[in-house]
This record gives sequence, structure tokens and C-alpha cells, in this order.
Amino acid sequence: MVYVKNKPTTHPTIKNGDVFEKWTVVDNTIVRHQNGGTYQIMVRCECGLEKLIIARTLTRKKPSRGCRTCVASGEAHYKWQGVGKLSASVMYAIERNAKLKGRRVDLTLEYLWELFESQDGKCALSGVELGPWISNNKKQGRRMSASLDRINSEGDYVFGNVQWVHKDINRLKTNFSQSRFIELCKLVAIYND
Repeated sequence: MVYVKNKPTTHPTIKNGDVFEKWTVVDNTIVRHQNGGTYQIMVRCECGLEKLIIARTLTRKKPSRGCRTCVASGEAHYKWQGVGKLSASVMYAIERNAKLKGRRVDLTLEYLWELFESQDGKCALSGVELGPWISNNKKQGRRMSASLDRINSEGDYVFGNVQWVHKDINRLKTNFSQSRFIELCKLVAIYND
């Protein structure tokens, strides 16, 4: 780090502790970037990442909203088209998979999010907590544990015939009826008790 002039100077309008979107100013001492004359200050994103950022990016008309990881995914992304924490890419994946199985999809994102909330964010069959809701991200990949299951496995993806379950439960259930799957789970639990 190369300080401006020979002694450290602080930014005249930005103070330590000031909050700009997801950034909090940690040290408003002005630092000159190694490659040129841009002046930077130390900030912390709400995710905990600390970094030097160009001071004017905090105060301009469209300020920096946070680090790339926090802003690049989910509701904070400028192209977000989801409902609640359910992204449009989840609906796309449901439609794509249904088409491969020869199934019809007649659902909306709003309905799917209301269904998730009505289940208190838990698997309808096991009670396991579902989430986190992170869309595709090059660094983290898809980490969502929720999977949309057809209650009647011979039916389509329509209102009243779907429920949110943990993805591992959905793999195990495959094409079993819900009552047969629960019966088999009970037999496994009893036999291994």
C-alpha cells in the first residue's frame, strides 16, 4: 500500500463506520492504488470480506452494492426475476426436467414460493430444513437442497400435485406412490432399529 503524499490522510466526507449498501467503512485512510492514481479506502461487506475499494464508487449515483459474491447471486442481482428466494432458473429447471419425462407443467413461481412457505421451509416427507436458496454460481455451484416432487408420481406438475422435499428423499421416492414410499421407509426403520 502506498499512502497519498508521505503521511496518511483520511477521506474528507466518508467516515469510519459509514454504511453504503452492503459495505461498511473500516478505515477511511486514503490509499493510492499501485497501478495508478485512484484513491481507495478499506471497507467490509456484510458477508465479512474486507477489501480496498475506490472511494468514489460508494458515493456515486449508482453505488457499489457489495462484493461480487453477495451481489452476483440471488435477490441482490440486478437481473433477478424470482419470487421470494425462488429464482426463475429453478422454474426453468423444473420445466426442462418435466419435458424430458414427458410431463406437463402448469405452475407459477408465486404458487411454488407460497407452497414452500406453507411447508415452513421443510421437507414435506421428512421435516428436514430445505435450503439454502442459491442460484447457479461459478464458484459455489448449485447448493439448493429443495426438490419439487409429484405427490401422485403418475400425474403432472400441476397445482395440488406437488410438494417440496429434500432432493435425496425425491431420489429415493422416484416413481413410488407416496403411501408406498412411506410404508417402505417405516419397514427399513423398523428392521434397522
